[in-house]
Amino acid sequence: MHAKTIVAADRQDSYGAGGGNMSLELRSALQDITDSTHPIRVLTRIYGLGGKDFFVEDAVALFREGLSPDAKAFDYYGITPGTTENCPQPQYYAPSPKIASPPVSQPALSILQPEKCL
Repeated sequence: MHAKTIVAADRQDSYGAGGGNMSLELRSALQDITDSTHPIRVLTRIYGLGGKDFFVEDAVALFREGLSPDAKAFDYYGITPGTTENCPQPQYYAPSPKIASPPVSQPALSILQPEKCL
């Protein structure tokens, strides 16, 4: 008897690699011993980002995901999506007044003479 699915829970993500270090090592080790007649599926779940706690209920949920035949190969677990509520809006300011060209210059003193604002 062999495992059909392994759920690898990593606490960090190796961005662009498709999983954390544990799942990458598991896949590497399994590719040599897995044949096409008995493939072993490795599901990667990144958990605990931002210091989020991991409880027994979370582990049970990961085991249930492993039993699901349509579970994604890679996903983040326990993340909270952000909202746009109470987001600061960008501040826009009126254009600066035009500056007379060329500015009047004197040694050690520059005087800018702005035109009237429109």
